[in-house]
Amino acid sequence: MIRAGDFVEGACVTQQLGTDLLVPPFLALRLDCGPMPVDDCAGRVHQIASVNGWPKRAIAEVHILTADGRYRLAFEDGSETSGSSSAP
Repeated sequence: MIRAGDFVEGACVTQQLGTDLLVPPFLALRLDCGPMPVDDCAGRVHQIASVNGWPKRAIAEVHILTADGRYRLAFEDGSETSGSSSAP
């Protein structure tokens, strides 16, 4: 049984209640789409992760900050970076 707060391999959590995104090749991270529509946001996650060293560098969270794709990314080692993603 899965409960709130459990780690789920392959799911991204969004602010929209009841909405989980599966993003191949199944990143396991927290996703905050912020002001960006969920479909656009999900389409950028793999690109953001790859540009920032995934899968060699484990990512904990991706926060989309603006509707045009500015993001803040938190790694599992506690470090952070930010940038801007282009349209998928």
